[in-house]
Amino acid sequence: MDFDFVVGGVRMHVTVRLHGSFRVGRFREEVRAYPEGTTVAQVVLDLDIPLTQPDIVIINDERATLDRVLHDGDLLALFPLVAGG
Repeated sequence: MDFDFVVGGVRMHVTVRLHGSFRVGRFREEVRAYPEGTTVAQVVLDLDIPLTQPDIVIINDERATLDRVLHDGDLLALFPLVAGG
């Protein structure tokens, strides 16, 4: 987690839960530290996931977008697009 910004040097902890193919080579669930003001998009990039890949973003059981700012204690769930029919 190498960010070019840190607002006041304060860190927050976010539980990140990955689903489907996002788990491959990563993890299922992990508590991660980020600077305050971090967005979902920044977490996605930190995980080496292209911004076009998350299909569903859930924060604390509610749908969210990539530009949403995370807060200490949030649970972020990322779901990839599922192909099939």
